[in-house]
Parts: sequence; structure tokens; C-alpha cells
Amino acid sequence: MIVKKREIPRKLQVLEALIRRLSMNHPRFSFIQEEYAKRLAGYHGERQVDYQLNLLPQKPLYIFHDLRLPHYQHYFQIDTLLITENYAVILEVKNFTGTLVFDEHFKQLIRTADGKEEGFQSPLVQAENQRRKLKEYLQQHQLPSLPVESLIVISHPGTIIKADNDKEEVSQKVIHSEFLAERLDQLKNNYAHSPSFPIEKVFKHLLTSHTELTAKDYLFKGINKKDIRTGVQCPECKKFSMKRLYNNWYCPFCSSKSKDAHLQALNDYLLLVNPSITNNQCQKFLHINRHLAKRILSKNLKVSGYANKRVYFK
Repeated sequence: MIVKKREIPRKLQVLEALIRRLSMNHPRFSFIQEEYAKRLAGYHGERQVDYQLNLLPQKPLYIFHDLRLPHYQHYFQIDTLLITENYAVILEVKNFTGTLVFDEHFKQLIRTADGKEEGFQSPLVQAENQRRKLKEYLQQHQLPSLPVESLIVISHPGTIIKADNDKEEVSQKVIHSEFLAERLDQLKNNYAHSPSFPIEKVFKHLLTSHTELTAKDYLFKGINKKDIRTGVQCPECKKFSMKRLYNNWYCPFCSSKSKDAHLQALNDYLLLVNPSITNNQCQKFLHINRHLAKRILSKNLKVSGYANKRVYFK
């Protein structure tokens, strides 16, 4: 049963909005594009693994996607967490192509693709850190001390997996996504006679403790709010030039029309500038008058406060 659904990651949405709103001449634009492509590939890989999870029996497996939990003064992120009454499993999903070599001596991952060799942090180390932090989290909050396993799931079926040394350990921890059900069955058998834990308290605590990123967490160095272009973007020619005319948005450059082009502009503001918006801020960002701003905000967002202290948010 899916307890927390996977949604498009906030950071991916931010990167997409930055690509829209930054000038192509901005010194960080190329980096933003590369980061977006990398994170989009990761998201697609996670969705492929989700397909495999959907084929599993709905009980007694409880699934949490994209958890961001506090760990002392910081946070840690889990791609997918599976919980049963006997144990928990952290899935670290990687959407790599080419040949992967798990170098356990230097604790790194070496990927070779298209004749190019690259080094990455070892997913095994990453998953072990997540496992340790989750155990500490459960202990810190006096929750049931479930045994926690971790698996590295390679979503691309054509990826070649190799190990430079301890092949047995790597083969137990690293799998292609199509073998996920088989490996989970093995874990189920391993813990068949283990004690059961009351996990309802864990569910509620995880959902309550999950914390989304805020703008200050994911805006990148070298990008200021003044770099973000304002206006309503034309869905056809992509210029930030649309004008409101008779309940429609009209582009003076390509003559296209849209009824809801303002929705993307509102969402971009909430992602890149501030998680809430006032009427005055909406006027400046969308280049509209206060009456239209009030109608748009009232129709599409929640509201808090009164009179000139009124703010709108999702």
C-alpha cells in the first residue's frame, strides 16, 4: 500500500522554472540545464522502479516515496522506503547506463559510457548512511526499532554491473529493477520468524516529520531573485510578453491566446521567489492591475489574513 505517493520532486520543478525564467546568457544557465537533465533522468528511473513496486502484493508492504526527514540539525532524503511489521528496506534508485564498476577499495562508483569514464560517490556508502540515519531517527523519536535493510536498484535494464572486489556483497546489495520482487521475497523469508512491531506509530511520525525543501534550500549560488524574469510567458513563442485582453492572455509577438497562462507564472513565483504571494507582488510579477491580481489569486490559491495583510499560498 502506498502511504506517501511519489510526486514530481520540488527541486526538479525549480530547475525547470529556472530554465524558463533565467536568461540563456546567465553564467549558471548551462549548469542548471545539466542539473535538470540529470535529475529528470533520476526521476524517470524512480518511476520505472515504482512500476515494479505496483506489481507487488499491497499488504503487508507499506511504501513511502521521497521522504525528507530531520537528522539532528540537518535532513536526510530517502528515495523509497518500504516498511513491513518485521523490517524496513531503503531503496536507492540509480538510472545509470553503460558499465558500472563498484570499487569497494576506494569506496566509489566508476561508470563507463560512450567511451567516457566517470567517478561517483559509492551508492553503497550512500545507502548505508541512509540506513544508519534512519535507525538513529527511530531511536531518537522512541519509535519501534525495526531492522533496516538497503538495496541499490538500477532502473535501466541494459546497464552492466561489475564489482572490483567483493562480488558477493555487491550482488546482494545491487540489483536491476526487474529482480526487485525476487529480492524482496528473499528478505521476507529471512525475516519470517522475526518479531513483529507496531508500525502505525511509525507511519504517522514519518508523514508528520517529512519536510519539503524551501526556496532558500534549493536556489543555487550565483542566482539572485533579480535574475528571475517577470511576466506571463507565451506557451507558443516562449516570450514573456502576454497581455490580458477580454478574459484571455494575448501574445503581441505570435498572436497566440491562452486562458490560463498565468497559472505557470504564479507557480514559478511560489517556487523561485517565495512560498506565498501578496496582491502587490502578483501585480509586479505578472504585470497586471490589482483587480485582476485579486481575481487570479482568489480563484487559484488559499488565503490567510485580512485587508492589506492578506497573503496567498498553495
